[in-house]
Amino acid sequence: MTREDDENLGFFLADAAEAIRDIEESLLTLEGDPANAAEINRLYRGMHTLKGNAAFLELLAIEKVAHACEDLVSLPRDAGVEFDLRMVNLLLESLDKLRWAVAFLKEHRHGPEFGEVEDIVRRLGEAFREMGGTPVTNKNTLLPGFAIFDDLPSVAAPVAIHLTPRKASVRAAPSARPSGRSGAAVAFGAT
Repeated sequence: MTREDDENLGFFLADAAEAIRDIEESLLTLEGDPANAAEINRLYRGMHTLKGNAAFLELLAIEKVAHACEDLVSLPRDAGVEFDLRMVNLLLESLDKLRWAVAFLKEHRHGPEFGEVEDIVRRLGEAFREMGGTPVTNKNTLLPGFAIFDDLPSVAAPVAIHLTPRKASVRAAPSARPSGRSGAAVAFGAT
């Protein structure tokens, strides 16, 4: 690891610890007050931050768990789905997996393999779909203004390029002989 990698890892670990604390506090609050919109937003932001930071460092396992959690939390946040005990329990279990993955990263200096978290990601996805979530399959749905291009046929066609060799013209460089002058005039060959 380079010095920059070590610094980025240190920043990630510090931010991840803070995000995990915030996420846990939000989940515990939501357990008793599931309609608390401020805590749902805080929970969403924590997952979003963790996901983004993990993606930046290409920590796939952490990114995928945080992303699946973020998707699930988006249902009560954006779609009016009730934040229920099943959701709290699944998110707490996911948080334990995230905590483990961050500890693994700290100890081994690399993230765990996706297979280590695949089951929880699958279960989060199932819960998301069962509760009415629709997975985003078209990236342009994130940028609705660009969706108009979705139905256009591909226009890329092979292109033939013909290169004709040319003779190189070589000119002598300006003389580097001292002219008795100083400064830029000498450097640029002025007389």
